[in-house]
Amino acid sequence: AVELNGVKIIGDYAFTSTSLTEIVIPDGVNTIGHNAFSAIKTASSVTIGRDVASIGNNAFNQHKGNVIIPEDNLLSNIGDNAFSMAQGEGTLNLPYIVTIGLKAFLLGKSFTQINIGPYIETIGAQAFEYNEKATITVDKDEEFITIGKNAFRMTPAEKLIFNANITGNENTKIDYEKH
Repeated sequence: AVELNGVKIIGDYAFTSTSLTEIVIPDGVNTIGHNAFSAIKTASSVTIGRDVASIGNNAFNQHKGNVIIPEDNLLSNIGDNAFSMAQGEGTLNLPYIVTIGLKAFLLGKSFTQINIGPYIETIGAQAFEYNEKATITVDKDEEFITIGKNAFRMTPAEKLIFNANITGNENTKIDYEKH
């Protein structure tokens, strides 16, 4: 185990390809860099502290264990491939999220509910592709959200709830029912 108490920023590639068995990011850490914990296949779980606001590209890519993010988290930016192929646990609340990068949760397996709050501006291409178990709720009434190509591909339509205005480019096709 690695003690990260007193750390504010975990830099790029800090623990890539190590053999950690558990990853606990304490409250007080606010930034996790690119590839910081990527290619760690031995960790049974990752727990993200509530103060983390930004998670870099590929930060937990290829993590096979559970990902635990507290309900009252302060996440505003999740980078490309940050949690692709990672497992989840229960409900994921992202009340302050602004940007979700491309393939951020690609092939996510275990979250049953994902709630995206009113600050969301961009959901990247393939961000939630192949999330077949999760019901995904996007709640933003007045401003537009840009959603990338295939952001919700292979996610059953009955599992998508948009309380939002949606924009995209000529390659974006979204069928949804606004509630």
